[in-house]
Amino acid sequence: MSGLTHMVVSETLTTMLTELGAVCAHVQKLLSQLEVEGLSNEQAAGVLAELGAEVAHLQAHTDGFQEVINDEIEKL
Repeated sequence: MSGLTHMVVSETLTTMLTELGAVCAHVQKLLSQLEVEGLSNEQAAGVLAELGAEVAHLQAHTDGFQEVINDEIEKL
């Protein structure tokens, strides 16, 4: 996200976007794992549990995210 930092004024938003990118990348990895042919039920359950944890993480860490984005838009 370093290319983004020249446009973004808020360090808070930069940090939040970086963390969002990392979580989204991990979610993509988990979704890819679910597509593996021959995945056992135990493996699928493990991936789904991890996916559930990432969703909970996103919900907790995006509280107030829209306000931070709106504040940034007003500064541009």
